[in-house]
Amino acid sequence: MRRGAVQTAQAADHWKVVAASVRGLTHETMDRPCQDAHAWAVPTRGVLVAAVADGAGSAAHSEIGSAAAAQAAVNALCTGDLPNGPDLEGAWYENPVDVETMISEARRRWELPLTVAVEAANSAIQTEADVRGLPISDLSTTLALVVATPKVAIAMNVGDAYAVVGDLVGNVFKITVAPQYEYINQTDFLSHPRPAQAARGWLSPVPPKYIAMFTDGLGVVALKMPTAAPHGAFFKPLFQFIETAKDEQGREELEAFLRSPRVRAKADDDLTLLLACLE
Repeated sequence: MRRGAVQTAQAADHWKVVAASVRGLTHETMDRPCQDAHAWAVPTRGVLVAAVADGAGSAAHSEIGSAAAAQAAVNALCTGDLPNGPDLEGAWYENPVDVETMISEARRRWELPLTVAVEAANSAIQTEADVRGLPISDLSTTLALVVATPKVAIAMNVGDAYAVVGDLVGNVFKITVAPQYEYINQTDFLSHPRPAQAARGWLSPVPPKYIAMFTDGLGVVALKMPTAAPHGAFFKPLFQFIETAKDEQGREELEAFLRSPRVRAKADDDLTLLLACLE
């Protein structure tokens, strides 16, 4: 298992992963910590489990919450029982006669382990809050989870954290559900009294070759709002990058991209980007 603020590209059975979380310009200026976090693991051959989390800017200790949530969610998925069968093998791609029924069944079977992971993340930030004598709202964070195999990827998110998949021919599809709120900058957090009720999940419509997960700070350049449809032109070079990324150099290049003038001209929030590809 890999963990921490930054992680390097490496072969992980079938998956190569490179990820980074960096402070935004505003937090650098104010000398505040990065409130984003990420975690990932390969619990069994060919299976990738990953999480990204964005601590609430208004919460006093959200960097603690985001780190605890991301790691706890990944741990829960790694130690739980992941589904197998048609949903894991992606049978509907070869037999599309009853696609909707098969996808509905796959989503139902994946819902429990992902919901358990969301609840584990909530429990982790509650524990951190209790240890420090703080209200859980001080550790508020969003969360996006992905479990992926060479055949299928499924995501669940609480609040505005995102995941997309890319296929072999360059198409990009979102697999998190963009929440719709009455007010700008409104979102859900894991400090919600019933976080599973705020969670939304979706299944990839294609076998994933590439995966990108990111917090909402990057959404302003990665997504077309208000639908949160992914910008294919944004992700194409990133998917090319992960194909050739190598160890520490890959991590450094990803951090440099997140701090580049091109990105910071539009995004001054903390930024997290996790990229994965099948080797």
